[in-house]
Amino acid sequence: MNAGELINALAERTGYMSDELKTLLAEPALLQIVLPNDFNKAVNNNLLTIQEAKINGELKKHFAGVHLGSVDATINDLLDEYGMPDDVKSTVKADMSTFERIKLFTKSLASLKEEAAKAVGGDKAKLVDEINKLNSAINTLKDQSKAEVGKVNSDWQGKVSDMIVNGKFKGYDYAMDTIPSEVQASSARTLFESKLAEKGGRMKYQDGKMVLVSATDEALPFTIDNKPVVFEDFADQVVSEYKLIKVKGQQNPNPNPNPMPNPNPQPQKVVAPAGKLAVSQALKDLENN
Repeated sequence: MNAGELINALAERTGYMSDELKTLLAEPALLQIVLPNDFNKAVNNNLLTIQEAKINGELKKHFAGVHLGSVDATINDLLDEYGMPDDVKSTVKADMSTFERIKLFTKSLASLKEEAAKAVGGDKAKLVDEINKLNSAINTLKDQSKAEVGKVNSDWQGKVSDMIVNGKFKGYDYAMDTIPSEVQASSARTLFESKLAEKGGRMKYQDGKMVLVSATDEALPFTIDNKPVVFEDFADQVVSEYKLIKVKGQQNPNPNPNPMPNPNPQPQKVVAPAGKLAVSQALKDLENN
């Protein structure tokens, strides 16, 4: 793979294309730059677009493990606390899925209920008390699991939202060449968020993209003059309003179109005719000597 093919492949994956990029891809010099095969493989394996990240099993496993680990720990503690038989403990702990462990733990409770139904006297009272405790523990587990799953989803959506918004503002061709584009992109996002809040709107991740909604009621779209506004359009409007991006066909302005006059001009030296004659005569004398 050459450099041009790599750039084109990345553009296709990100959905980005512009006239400037097409011009760049047409450069013959790019075809002469041949990239190592393992580099291409590394790019494909380690760089993910937002859509690719959503269906990546490794990422799902990572975030689920981070946030559901506390639920697994609680299940293990309950197995010990309520003196579950060793075979039940082994079965529950052997399953790799947190949600399956909750199901197995619930089944053990059902078995305990059956024993309680057959028991009499003091044994029955003891088993009923054990069942009530386990019921309470299971409800706690369910609530904890639900909260952890909600946190996973919230964290994931936050990361994806950040990638989308940053990607939008990093895609502009900013006007100030002397300032790093990352700094200009960050400033543009800050101005965008400030302007959006000022107008009574906020961003929301929905169906794989960013949408603008009312700050007071997210069920309503963000509007200007009673017309819904799209995230991308509002971003374009803000960077244009603050003159943060280059305008096609615009030439760089003269940094000093009206120079200030010199307050202390140096007078031009004027040589008098008599002086000129004396100098000429001196030169002739030198030549004669």
